[in-house]
Amino acid sequence: YVAAVNSFRAAGGRVIGYVYTSYGARSLSTIQAEIESYRNFYNIDGIFVDEMANTGPAERLNYYRDIYNYVKGIDPNWEVMGNPGTTTIEQYRTWPTADRLMVFEGFGSSYPGYTPSNWNYDYDSSKFVHLVHAEPSNDLLTDLGLAVARNAGGIYITDDVLPNPWDRLPNYWAS
Repeated sequence: YVAAVNSFRAAGGRVIGYVYTSYGARSLSTIQAEIESYRNFYNIDGIFVDEMANTGPAERLNYYRDIYNYVKGIDPNWEVMGNPGTTTIEQYRTWPTADRLMVFEGFGSSYPGYTPSNWNYDYDSSKFVHLVHAEPSNDLLTDLGLAVARNAGGIYITDDVLPNPWDRLPNYWAS
């Protein structure tokens, strides 16, 4: 993977390590060890925190703030991307727990009906990302327009399907 990561970076890509939290159930020491593995093996630009909880209480918010602070303690320029995958409470933004939040992750067929939290509009769009899967290419421009209207500064759209819709680029990537 080191050669692939270095090639990707040389081409201008940003490399983000991946950790999952099981919605706050995994130990901080295990997550920190995984972050350290990324740090030691690869030249990365941040950490993607998956399976992130989207509600309180404060102990849960503190858990994610501890992950955020741990990453920023390694390199303050690293980006922390948090993925609750759905609407969440504003404290995940203000605590802070992530630089960017994935506030939608789901089927393309459900994306038109998605409504972001009202507080999302109080922040720069760069703080929010939507992840849309199982989406045919004929809905691509519609989805991009919806993302802009919903104050999402980032969107990834793929025609790939469950159980892992993120394991390849969409068939329409080149076009």
